[in-house]
Amino acid sequence: MEWVTAKDFTVEVGKEQIVEFIRTWQLEPTWIYSLNFLYCAEEEEKTTYHYLANFSTPSPQKPIPTAAGVYFVMDVSKVEPQVEPIDVHFFVESNRLKHTPGKTRFTEKWLLDIIECKIAASEAMRKM
Repeated sequence: MEWVTAKDFTVEVGKEQIVEFIRTWQLEPTWIYSLNFLYCAEEEEKTTYHYLANFSTPSPQKPIPTAAGVYFVMDVSKVEPQVEPIDVHFFVESNRLKHTPGKTRFTEKWLLDIIECKIAASEAMRKM
């Protein structure tokens, strides 16, 4: 996937590109997600934009299921040529491992593991 250049980047273009990237993931059609822009952070050499995609699999039995988050970070350089693509990486909720599009293959199991963990924690809390 080709990422937008720094000169053409906007918050909305970033969001559109994340949607395009998520479409490349091999997910079951039962998954839905919402994508929100969270904030941007200005630094001397770059501006960093943060987004959150929350994934869930609602069903008639559980219309409001537990969600799993994937955080996207887009770094827009202030010093490199503005015709260079932005730097993009993502993190899966509760995991500090940095993933880079094109280098890491996303797997649905990551989302399932997060949801299973949340359900187990919720059930443990109810038993207390």
